[in-house]
Amino acid sequence: MAKKDLIKKIAANLNLTQDLVSRIYDETVTVISEELKSDMKTNLPYIGTLTLTKTTPRKYTLPNGTVGKSKARKTVKFKPSRKLIKKI
Repeated sequence: MAKKDLIKKIAANLNLTQDLVSRIYDETVTVISEELKSDMKTNLPYIGTLTLTKTTPRKYTLPNGTVGKSKARKTVKFKPSRKLIKKI
């Protein structure tokens, strides 16, 4: 589901404008990302847990024989809550 589709669906369900729902969505994403930066972990009740992890640099070989090395980076892992799994 794209952001646009999600905003339309929420706006229709709650009888709010799409602009207002879009601003709420953007602010929610901002708050979650700031929380991940500061605490490395965010729990979203009834949805799951987002955890910020760091990957290590890895070596790889392309089919033509060239060898390279990927950079270390940060990634986000998601673990769904039991309630979310039951609803699905």
